[in-house]
Amino acid sequence: MLETDEQVLETVLTASLSYTRYPMCSWSDLNDTLQGVIRTRVLQSSLPLNVLLTSGDDRPWRRLQLVAEDPNSSNHSDLVITSEYCSSIKHPQVVLASVSTVEVAVDEITRIAYKAPAIVDVLISIDAVERESFLWKCGLCVAQFTIVEQSSVELIAAHLRLHTELRCCEKCTTILPNSPLAVDAPDAQQHRCTSLVVARSTGNFSGFFNHQVMLL
Repeated sequence: MLETDEQVLETVLTASLSYTRYPMCSWSDLNDTLQGVIRTRVLQSSLPLNVLLTSGDDRPWRRLQLVAEDPNSSNHSDLVITSEYCSSIKHPQVVLASVSTVEVAVDEITRIAYKAPAIVDVLISIDAVERESFLWKCGLCVAQFTIVEQSSVELIAAHLRLHTELRCCEKCTTILPNSPLAVDAPDAQQHRCTSLVVARSTGNFSGFFNHQVMLL
């Protein structure tokens, strides 16, 4: 989607990630160990995270509900908190918060809006005169993309999965590697719990095996 404000000659390029297709999973359904792992990662993250869970072996993915639904939340639907982005602060900043939306500024031109029920919008604001072949740099890693058309923004949104998702396996209590591909994409790599334990010979002791646990 492309929006232009002619007065300020600013173009806002938008792409979205949707998590609404994943069934919900309650926090209370998880074991204590996995809760601790997820809690640690969420607290350490620079951005709010969408936590996706699998049980391995081609089981369907689920989305973790981190916040309990508040039946009285509708009473505060008109409450909106906003703030200005401060470029001297070198980490993402919340610039808007309401019952239905949390908007985080990653840098001067990139914002990520988390919208109820489970939509993530990526918004990139650039001068209209700079729109052709604009070089976008990720404020969270060294990645960069040249924006030449709307599909470029969709690639950026896919890249931001690396920073806005936390993928876990309930069965083996493991944090899984992120990918620009959606977890249920046809060509996405499928998780196998058994692939985390590799048996190898120690050489001189052929009758014994060293089990190496790979925590990804």
